[in-house]
Amino acid sequence: MEFEIKKMETDGEIAGKAYVHWKSWQEAYKGLVDASYLEALTLEKCTAAAFKYPENTLVAKVGEKVAGFCAYGEGRVEDLPGAGEIYALYVLPEYYGTGIGMALIAFGGERRFWRCTAVLFGTAALFGGAVFALSAASGTQPGQALRRVTWRILIPTFALCYAV
Repeated sequence: MEFEIKKMETDGEIAGKAYVHWKSWQEAYKGLVDASYLEALTLEKCTAAAFKYPENTLVAKVGEKVAGFCAYGEGRVEDLPGAGEIYALYVLPEYYGTGIGMALIAFGGERRFWRCTAVLFGTAALFGGAVFALSAASGTQPGQALRRVTWRILIPTFALCYAV
C-alpha cells in the first residue's frame, strides 16, 4: 500500500484529521473509557478542535483519504530541554499494520532514526508491559503506574542504537 506523509495544510486534511481522531477514539477506547465520555466526544467537537489547533500536525494520506495523523511540538519533559514530543498519534483501524504509524513518527526517513524508533517502541512496550503486569498483580487498576518510567531509562537505549 502506498501512502504519503505530509504537513497538514488544507481544510480537507484538517477535516480528515478530525474524523481520524473521532473514529480512533470510538474504536480503540470502547469498553475502556466511560461510554458517556465517548458519546460526548462528537465528530463536531473533534472538527472544531482540529480547526482551532492545526499547527504541528502531519497527516498520512492514502490517495486523498487521511488515514492517520501525528501532532507534535516542544517536549514537556524537564529532563530533556529542547526535545520534541508527540502529543497525539492516531491511525484508522483499517490501516493498522501498514506502517503508517511508524512512518508518521519517523517522518524524514533517515535509516538510523527508523532503527531507533523500533528500539524505543520495543523498550517502551517492555516496560509498559511490566508495569501493567505489576499493577494487575498488586491489585491496582490497570494503567495506574506503580513507578513512572522516565526518559532516563529510554534515552540510553535510544542513543546506543543510534550510535551503532
